[in-house]
Amino acid sequence: MPNWSEGVLKIRGTKEQIENFIRNGIAYEDYKFNLGTDKQGNRGLIETSVPRDCPIEIGEDEITVKNTIDLYIKDTRRMFINSKDIYTYYRNSKEENKFIIYIDVRQAWGIIAGNLQEISKKYGVDFKIFETEQGMEFCQDVEIVNGEIVTNNDITFDDFQWKAPDPRIGG
Repeated sequence: MPNWSEGVLKIRGTKEQIENFIRNGIAYEDYKFNLGTDKQGNRGLIETSVPRDCPIEIGEDEITVKNTIDLYIKDTRRMFINSKDIYTYYRNSKEENKFIIYIDVRQAWGIIAGNLQEISKKYGVDFKIFETEQGMEFCQDVEIVNGEIVTNNDITFDDFQWKAPDPRIGG
């Protein structure tokens, strides 16, 4: 069982880029395992993807995704959305014609910046996240802009409980 690193994933882009990421960059399916035979003729458990009903509402000022169980960010190593529903407003960015949304996430062990870098390139969005992992007592600060890693720092503290921004989260 992993330790979880938790924080807020900020996503910046045009409304069209953000909408594309919300619709296509998040896995809206469950996985079922049944006994069967794979393509190579091996008998065992076969994984089947089952689409999940998660209504997505994208308005002029807000995004709502109704969810019943964990969703995860595709192409990451276990970055899950850490709330029952996604409900976020578009916030204006200092960048012209760009907006920012926020999604609470948790990542097994810690952020893999290279995963977010590839997703940034694929969807044309930028990412910023500061996560805390209380079990191993560290924070991680990651920023990806235009598909490039700008920041990827592990931050440790000589007194984690006192100096970390919120030592209660993660673990």
